[in-house]
Amino acid sequence: MIDHDESTYLVIADEINEGKLLYTDVTDIKPVGIFYITAAFLKIFGNTIFGFRLFGAVVIGLTSFLLYKIKLSIGHGRRAALASGILYIFFISIWTYYGVSVNTEHFFNLFTALAVYILFSSRSAWRFPLAGIVIGTGFLIKIVVVFDITAIFLFLLITDWIGKKLTPRKLGLYFISGVLFLVPFALVNLAFYLSGHFDDFRRIHYSAFFNYAQEISFIPSMLWILEFILKFLPIFVFFFWSLLAGYRIRGYTIREKLFAGLWSAFCLASVLIPGKLFDHYFIQLMLPVSLLAGNFFSPEVKKPRVVESLFSRKTGYALLAFLIAVNLFIQKKAYYDEADCARERAKYIKEVLHCEASIYTSDSHQIIYFLLDALPPTRYVHPSLIFNKEHNKTLEIDGDKELRAILDKRPRCIITRDTPRSVLIAETLKKDYRLDQYFRDCPDKIYTLINP
Repeated sequence: MIDHDESTYLVIADEINEGKLLYTDVTDIKPVGIFYITAAFLKIFGNTIFGFRLFGAVVIGLTSFLLYKIKLSIGHGRRAALASGILYIFFISIWTYYGVSVNTEHFFNLFTALAVYILFSSRSAWRFPLAGIVIGTGFLIKIVVVFDITAIFLFLLITDWIGKKLTPRKLGLYFISGVLFLVPFALVNLAFYLSGHFDDFRRIHYSAFFNYAQEISFIPSMLWILEFILKFLPIFVFFFWSLLAGYRIRGYTIREKLFAGLWSAFCLASVLIPGKLFDHYFIQLMLPVSLLAGNFFSPEVKKPRVVESLFSRKTGYALLAFLIAVNLFIQKKAYYDEADCARERAKYIKEVLHCEASIYTSDSHQIIYFLLDALPPTRYVHPSLIFNKEHNKTLEIDGDKELRAILDKRPRCIITRDTPRSVLIAETLKKDYRLDQYFRDCPDKIYTLINP
């Protein structure tokens, strides 16, 4: 288990494959896309966490390849194109949390990159509506994709206006593209309506969406952005150098600085508007930053002589190999060498307590349900949906009421953190359960029901 979001996708997808209904039997504050992508993967390849992470790596690799193809299609040489693709991979993996565990941003970035490639690699009028449908599919994975399509088509409108090419036909194509962007979402709405479960769908996609954002003060948000920039300072040096330096790329087909700058600004707005300081939100911004930062490696971009020598072919490849080795070492220390707490808990429950058919993971690792092929006693799989008051407000639920409903089912085993996050759980454990095992790594406690 690396992070809770990945665990939630796996648990819910597994339940979907068992016939459970999304948002009715199992739910989360995410659109349908990530759950059905995960469910399809598990259906084809089986319940493999390693395989799912490998699948995520392939998605990141494909996105990187599309960045490479985009750069070539707008007139760059192979060196700058390779740099953009490689920078995206380093961006998303050099700090282990961003790319090792699978998350929504990895998938919708792929659809966004594909839409941009379609727009810039063809001269056909059909590229606009096709790009609209593609990025609309990404919208099913996370709604923040609306910031991407707004930036992309605003750029097209601006450049058409500057070049005096903004004709009624072009405006009509852009309008059709916007309509087609909404078609995948409209079809999902229709599917839930026809199934008779539209109210559960509406509660997540409409009510929860408008309740999700929260206010955050200016200084903490600016410090958060600054921290992100400092973490990846070399890449941002490449980005701002490429944005501000004066140079001309022969064969240019678009105003790339305007495009990347506008797109980055909209992605930054997308990151800030929810008011949640979750680092993985920045993955959306990594796409336009990587696209432009690759220009730093173009021969047409003038750089100090010492920098030129540092990034020569011989030195550059040696530095690249060193960074890959360091990255792998960091990831090995962070994950491979660490104890697999969730798997140890699952093994103990199955082999010692034999209570896998009736467990509640409480505020501990919900991936245990997946590891034991166990049915969660609540549709709110992610612990924060019940224990976090902000998420209670977002979903318009009473967290204590949900907890009572779970405890009324009298699960045979309950796993909690060292100190339970709920007074209600603490009181129930004291009255009806006994402490069976205390795991000092993590740490967790497993309680068993006194009178099953």
